[in-house]
Amino acid sequence: MPYLLFDLADIHKPRSSIPLAFRCSTNGDAAGAMRAAMREYLYEKKVMEGMLSLLIEVLSPHRDSASAGDTITADDGHRLPGHKNYAGDEGGA
Repeated sequence: MPYLLFDLADIHKPRSSIPLAFRCSTNGDAAGAMRAAMREYLYEKKVMEGMLSLLIEVLSPHRDSASAGDTITADDGHRLPGHKNYAGDEGGA
């Protein structure tokens, strides 16, 4: 699943980090300038909201139907009821 998030971020690289990196490279504090420029870009372009919308769009067709109930998939592929602590209380937090 982490790879999907990297793929979503890759959508913005040609429009954001790549051109910003070249623009900021001439600054005396290139790293600081780049962080500031990226924060501004992420905020102004509402990138996080867009990524969330895109993630929902990508994953929606793969969701279980509502009638399937709230379940999780075990390592062996069997479906188990959700909202249950399968680890038990040993060594609890």
